[in-house]
Amino acid sequence: MVLSMVIATFRQIQNVAGYIDRLVLKKQRDTDVLSRTLSRVALETEIKASLGDSGKGGCLMFVDIDNFKYINDTYGHVVGDDFIIDTGRCLKMVCSIKDIVGRYGGDEFLLFFPDLYDKAVVEDKAKEILLSVQTCGIARQLKESLSVSIGCLIFHSSENLQGLLKQVDEVLYEAKNNGKNRFCLNEI
Repeated sequence: MVLSMVIATFRQIQNVAGYIDRLVLKKQRDTDVLSRTLSRVALETEIKASLGDSGKGGCLMFVDIDNFKYINDTYGHVVGDDFIIDTGRCLKMVCSIKDIVGRYGGDEFLLFFPDLYDKAVVEDKAKEILLSVQTCGIARQLKESLSVSIGCLIFHSSENLQGLLKQVDEVLYEAKNNGKNRFCLNEI
């Protein structure tokens, strides 16, 4: 009887340890190594799940580091990596727990704010992001004017994510073409 209890307890401990190992592996798989935000696959998965759960929309923001090639060419890739790290940290600081933040690729980040439709709040959030990135640690160290451009898309119903990404990308490039270090906003 005692041996049975010991074996059962040992198996439970193994099950818990296996579960914890799987959680750690999932966290590692879903986290971008540099920015410590969601990876692209995890980001798209979470946004799709959020859209599917609510059946509503919100606000997508595409954030692109301005002049990133210049940063890499001038200071080296290590400093470029540091700026990606700082940018990820800055973006997470201006987001709440329910918001979704991830590195989409290279020097681009994607943020999703579920059920955020108020244009004034979106504008304030974009301004907060612009200021946060401008004053991040690496920008002060380099004494450079570092900035991001942001495309903001408010949408009222969950549409095809790829279509939304295409539209928010167009809004981002509108911001970049209008001089960078700014945001543009579109509502559909």
